[in-house]
Amino acid sequence: MYCVRVLIVIFSYFCKVHVTAAEDVLLELGELGSVLGRRELFEYTLDPYQLSREVYVFRGIPFAEVPTGQLRFAKPKPKQPWGGVWNGTHYRNMCHQFIPSFSRLDAPPQDEDCLHLNIWSRDIYNGSQYPVMLWIHGGAFILGSALNRLYEGDTLAAYNDVVVVTINYRVNGFGFLATGDNASPGNYGLWDQQLAMRWVHDHISKFGGDPNRITIFGQSAGGASVGFQLMAQDSWPLYQRAILMSGSMTVPWGSTSDIERVREKAFEIGEEVGCINMVDSVQLLDCLRNVDAKELTRVFLTTPFGPVIDNDFIPGDPKKLLQQGMFKNCSIMLGTTKDEGDLRGAFTFADKSLEQDPYCGKLRFDRILSEYAELYGTEFAAKAVEFEYVDWAHADNKSANYFRNFIDIETDENFLCPIDETARAFLRKGATVFRWMFSYIPTYSVYPPIPKWKGSSHADDIELVFGNAFQDQYYNRREYPDKERVLSLDMQRYYTNFAKTGNPNEGGDNDGVEGNESYWHEYTLPEMTFKELNEGLPDIKAYRASFCRLWNHQLPKLVTFTGIYSSFTIVCKYFFA
Repeated sequence: MYCVRVLIVIFSYFCKVHVTAAEDVLLELGELGSVLGRRELFEYTLDPYQLSREVYVFRGIPFAEVPTGQLRFAKPKPKQPWGGVWNGTHYRNMCHQFIPSFSRLDAPPQDEDCLHLNIWSRDIYNGSQYPVMLWIHGGAFILGSALNRLYEGDTLAAYNDVVVVTINYRVNGFGFLATGDNASPGNYGLWDQQLAMRWVHDHISKFGGDPNRITIFGQSAGGASVGFQLMAQDSWPLYQRAILMSGSMTVPWGSTSDIERVREKAFEIGEEVGCINMVDSVQLLDCLRNVDAKELTRVFLTTPFGPVIDNDFIPGDPKKLLQQGMFKNCSIMLGTTKDEGDLRGAFTFADKSLEQDPYCGKLRFDRILSEYAELYGTEFAAKAVEFEYVDWAHADNKSANYFRNFIDIETDENFLCPIDETARAFLRKGATVFRWMFSYIPTYSVYPPIPKWKGSSHADDIELVFGNAFQDQYYNRREYPDKERVLSLDMQRYYTNFAKTGNPNEGGDNDGVEGNESYWHEYTLPEMTFKELNEGLPDIKAYRASFCRLWNHQLPKLVTFTGIYSSFTIVCKYFFA
């Protein structure tokens, strides 16, 4: 199929690279075969950040065999040599999933043949060895792909001299269906990630990357995935540093230990697609492997799956493993957005979406708090959360608004405090830690224009990290304020410098403007210094430390005390321990 191309071949001995006049690049990968990519010109023309640089792009490279047949609901197998030229000039499929109607999320074709990765490199000549940044996308483990335009790596590569890699992995039931036994232990999406990391480690030097300077980074479920990779010992040799955005290995939504319920769900799925009266897991899996993928996608929408504690990839309770120091001892950066809880609020308060200042009365707030009594098995859990989050100076005001209290609870419990727990564990092991809090509200969000009350929400930092403001060709030449472009370049510099040196302050500049850059201090105890990612890049101290003390220390103690001590003792232990 490639013989119709007219190739002008230029041989490069050291890298085995062939360039054509039509901007095609043919790169030899040894036993695997060759891959055809593109030499693309990245240009940004607005003062004072003009840039014109070539970036070498390879899209849709397979790292695994197609996970169909016996490989559906199974660990991935490495891609066998294709023995010719692989066309890496266009994206391939995304993995099967339900696509929400977010305005800035594209919907490429879906197929089980989806285990591909994409590479952007500044240079593939002259033995270049640029640091590598490997991105793991988010999406609650039920959606997302490396094909999202938000994750185009050209800006990061062009402005910051790094190699950017984005990877696909199986999501929802295709990646995480489990039966609680050897028939289908689950976590195949995490195994996909590890195999992609192994492929990058083994081959990235051909693309101008340094296999000894690989940083894995991800957001939301991608951040949780980075956390799981930090606990998976087989993954440790495949990277050197990690960046966790709005997710970690201990987020409450990141994994489950309820194997019985997961198994029940697998058989429920079977019943719904015609795999009826299955006598065991093996028979169920044999049946499910013959069900049309689109039909499975439909039923996985209402019966979703995510990571399970399988005592294999996730070798135990992530909280206990974190406390025991069972993770890779390496430098990390980690942080959240200020209003992560907006994501949950958009669903819980869908009736308030058009309001600028939504109202939540005390009665509704109390009903929300009651969920914690059920979750933790004691009414004192709800009382503890109420005590910490209610402003008692206004508690007697019957018209007091508890809406922001709810958003803060959701932010702290599900994002900020698991990140805090992770940072402290790495400090105990002697690792270098850098923390941030992103509070900027971007001009354009990944979300629709509602809810109107949205703040600096979950995923709002991604477009600044990837420099979407500099990708006019993708975003219809939208107008971005200069302060946003400055902040984006600052964030890119911090992230890529960390990938280069392990220190966000060292590794180079990217804006072409002379001047002192804001210094990012290490996160240490008792100083607890964060970098606030907003205009001016100020430092903040001990951000919401008392709230994280509640979630990471006091509430677990309350659960331990329940049933052992009297109610009076429980209260005393909570407030005076």
